Amino acid sequence: VISPDGKTLIVANAGSYKAYVMRISATGGLTEMESLQLPTKNGQSCVFSPDGTKAYYYSNSNLGKFPIHVLDITAPGKAAYHSSIEMSIPRGTSQLFGVDTLAIDPSGQYLFVSNPTVSGGVVEVTVINLATQTETAQLHCNGIPTGIAFATIE
Repeated sequence: VISPDGKTLIVANAGSYKAYVMRISATGGLTEMESLQLPTKNGQSCVFSPDGTKAYYYSNSNLGKFPIHVLDITAPGKAAYHSSIEMSIPRGTSQLFGVDTLAIDPSGQYLFVSNPTVSGGVVEVTVINLATQTETAQLHCNGIPTGIAFATIE
């Protein structure tokens, strides 16, 4: 995922406790890669806050925990682990690669979380209030939602 200012790239890394954070140069090259150690493994998706100061990294750890790790973006290409948000409903026993399972609503106030896979998935989308970093709702769906996005109108 690329930050709103186009200067930071975060790679969700399946099978590892590390996320990779890179700086994007003015010419589009990737530089200054660092690995960021996280409390759980199996990165699924990542999304930046609209202002680019935070990133939310979804870990499908298969250890009974499915946290959203909150990362502080400290400079272009630099991130630090801040905290984790635990979700109340476990979801999935594997991962779909290339599926974005996180989206921030257009107001920038809520994080929506879908399933990392159909296998063991649930029929809900979790809604997290970003100001309080707490789960505020479970939206019931028809079927198992795996990807999520908000359209932008320009």
